[in-house]
Amino acid sequence: MRETNLGKATVSSASRLAAQLYQFGVDDALKGFIDGFFHEKRRFIPANRQTMFALKLRIYCEADVLRVLLTEAENDPRYLELVRAFEKLIFSPAQTPETMAKLEAVKSAMVNIDRLIFEGKQFSWARSWFAGIGQNETNPATLSLLVELMALNTKSLRELVRKIGTTL
Repeated sequence: MRETNLGKATVSSASRLAAQLYQFGVDDALKGFIDGFFHEKRRFIPANRQTMFALKLRIYCEADVLRVLLTEAENDPRYLELVRAFEKLIFSPAQTPETMAKLEAVKSAMVNIDRLIFEGKQFSWARSWFAGIGQNETNPATLSLLVELMALNTKSLRELVRKIGTTL
């Protein structure tokens, strides 16, 4: 793999860091969401919606990581190589209809996460999110759980990305 100097980091280290961010911010986060919502004693998501829930959440987790990275890159160009490495993980280089659909889904999720953070209408945001998977959710506990887990995930990502910034 070609290596480019990024201060202390290289393209190959950016790829490794991006893979670690994917593991933490997508795979591990998704597992946490699924454990929270599919727990056998308190299932918040009906069985017929669980696959759609997990698919949508994966997109939102990927969007959340990318959003945090892009925000950091706006203020610190050292993050740009990490942004590119993460984008390579989540988007196919081929411009197929599937790739373009995923790009639009990730962009939409990023805008939607911004709405959650900046508009402050957590219950209506969560209801809309659930409606997107065909679930008319009104239970305040379920709505709160989604918002709380999204906020916790974003906060944890932000902290991790800032720690990573010290290695760039």
